[in-house]
This record gives sequence, structure tokens and C-alpha cells, in this order.
Amino acid sequence: MVTAFLCRLFRSCSFCPPEPQAGELSPAALLDSRAATSSESDAKRPAAPRGAPWHAGRPAAPSRDSESDQETLCPHRSSDALFPSMLPLAFSPASNEARPPAEAALDAAARRPAIECAATCRAPPQHSPPPQHSPPPQHSPPPQHSPPPQHSPPPQHSPPPQHSPPPQHSPTPAPPASPPRLAVRPPPLTRQEEALVAKAANKNRPSEYEWLAALLVAIVSNAPPPARRVATAAALQPLFVVCGACPNSFCGMQAVMYSFPLEAEAEGVVDFWWVKPQAADRRALETHTLDLHHAPPHKNDPGRSRALYVQFAELFAGGSGEVGAGKLTFGIALVDGVRRAYIEQLETGERYYIYMIWQENWTTNPFASSKFIIGKLVYQRDPSSSQTFARPYAYRDGVLTVPADAREEEVESVLPSDRIKLDCMKP
Repeated sequence: MVTAFLCRLFRSCSFCPPEPQAGELSPAALLDSRAATSSESDAKRPAAPRGAPWHAGRPAAPSRDSESDQETLCPHRSSDALFPSMLPLAFSPASNEARPPAEAALDAAARRPAIECAATCRAPPQHSPPPQHSPPPQHSPPPQHSPPPQHSPPPQHSPPPQHSPPPQHSPTPAPPASPPRLAVRPPPLTRQEEALVAKAANKNRPSEYEWLAALLVAIVSNAPPPARRVATAAALQPLFVVCGACPNSFCGMQAVMYSFPLEAEAEGVVDFWWVKPQAADRRALETHTLDLHHAPPHKNDPGRSRALYVQFAELFAGGSGEVGAGKLTFGIALVDGVRRAYIEQLETGERYYIYMIWQENWTTNPFASSKFIIGKLVYQRDPSSSQTFARPYAYRDGVLTVPADAREEEVESVLPSDRIKLDCMKP
């Protein structure tokens, strides 16, 4: 109120509108006239029927194409209705005369938003140019078909191979001496032979000594196993085996092995002891009995049988000697580095490299004045050959007889068959 009073007193405030002149409307009167005009237009608008939407009966929204439509839709155009107090500051409807600079500046500041908006709203929209269609893609030329592959010429068949002439067979060399036969099972007897063997007084058969086969093969092969005296650790080498008397009513299955000592001081003294099969396998040799034991569990010294079997040991005592009325000689020969016992016929010079002596009959009375042993010698003529033979012998009161005219039979295997029990000499 104080500011209005001062303005009316001095009439020099550039912010207050001047008093309306004759014929002009005051701002308040101008607002009232606009309100009345709006009320008359609303009264003339037909009423919308009940239930119609709120905008029914109202004039359709003006098109946005014309300039007047853009002015109507512009929010800045309705600023005079929202802010009526700014109208007397912006312009004077009844006068266009020049106003003071301060008032003109105020009026320009008030109208700047409207002018800027009018410039923006009235300017026709700048339509963006239509998109430049890219040129159609350049179709690549059709692929150039490669020429058909050049077929390689058919392979040139190589000429058939030249067959080399058949190899010239060199003359067949003389076959080396065949090794000893390892077949240890003798062939079966015929029915007639079996009947004769069954009638023999000695019921023991060579086929029952299968457990000796490995030892016999080793001797025949000139590769005997080592042996020793356990008490003295003296080394010996097996020469041959005497079998056929056991088993009997006094002892079980066993045989006598004769061995040659390898120590120089004991050379020429042939020793002997029992060898036995294994208790668990009666077809295998108990290797502990290859050594001489004087105590259990493998005791095998000859005992009371020494007096009977020492006769064969004495034949080879001293390495060589004449026995049998000067017709035979006995000795120990070195063959392939091992010792072999042999019997030689002085008249013919034939040697028998013995490896087994079969006992078919002998004196059973230890108190008899005359003692004998009869049977067969089993030997090799050539110690490097596999052929083995047998011929009968007789040993009476320290004299060994091997008749030169006795029939010699070839033995089919290293372990002879039961056939050697036949055709022995008479006691």
C-alpha cells in the first residue's frame, strides 16, 4: 500500500502501469470482459448427453497444420490467462506509442519467452530428407567353374617280377652226432614178452625206476650233476647206477650210484651210496641223496650192503685194470671234460661206456660161500651218440664176464624197457 501510494504521489515509477485514459479499460476490467466472453461461449455450446464422455459437445481439436493452430496449442500463448498481472507490463491494447526505456525494457523482457516460443512454434518443421537408398548390391559374377580334373593315365603295370632261379642246394653236410635220446619212457612189451617178464623171479622192473630217468639222461649227455660227501665236503662226479635189487623185503625203492672223486689225493677210489625217490612224488629223484649222508633225515650210506656192491667199485679201482681172465679191461676216460666209466673188449677193442647196470638175479644168502650177480649192462658205444645198447653179464666170486659173442640189443630209450629182463645169463 505504501508503494502504491508513493507511485500515485510522484507518478514516476516505471514498474507500475499508467492510469487508463478515457476510453481505455483497466486491467481488471479487461479480465472481467474476457471472463464474460468465455461464459457466453460456454452457454451457447450444446450440453452433452448424460453418460457421454467429458469432451462430448466441445469443438473438435484444431488441426496442427495451420499457424493459428500452433498458436493455440503453444503453452506460452496461454500465459496471459495464467498470469493476468503481466499483461499491463507487456503491452497496452489501446496505444502503440513509445514508452519510457525502462518500461520498454520491462515489456521486452516479459515478451521474450513468448517471442522465442512463437519463433519455435511457428517455424515449419524441418522435414528430414528421405533416406538415401543404398544402391542395390552388385551381384558378384557367377563363379568360374574349374575345368574338369585331368584324369591321370592308368598306372603302368610293372612287368612281372623275374623269378630268381631256385637256390643251389649246397651238398648236405654230414649230420653231427645226435645228442642222447631224451625219451625216457620205454615202449610197451608184446603180449608174449609180458608173459615171460611176469614169470621172472625178480618182480622189479626197469619201468618202475622212472625217477632215475633224469640222472641217467645227465650221465649219457656228459653233463652229470655234482655230488659230494657231506662229512668232508669232498666233490665227486656220478659215473653209473646199479639198480634192480630194490625194493625187497628188507628195503624200499632205491638204487646204488657210483661216483668218481675229483680230489687228486683220492683219485682212483670209486665210492658209492644209495639214491632214492622223493617221498611225496615217487617219480622224481630226491636230489639230497646225490650227496652222501651218514645221518638222517637223508641217510643213504650203503651200510651192510657195501660188501655186495663194492665188487663193482673194485673193478674200476686204480683207473684201469684187466679182469675176466684177461679178456676185459675197465677204466675211467675223460670225455668232454667229464669222467666216464667204460669196459673194453681186449680182443676186439670195443668199448662200452656204461651208465646203468641192471640186476636181475643175485645171491640172497649173505653166508653163502659163492656169490653171484647176473643181469644186463646198458651202455653207449660212442659217448657222443644217442644210441644205447644192452648185453648180458655175470659176476661170480669177483670175476666179471661179458661174453663177446652174446647177443647185443639196441635199447629204445635211455631208461631201458622191461625187455632187458629177458635173455639174461644163467646163474
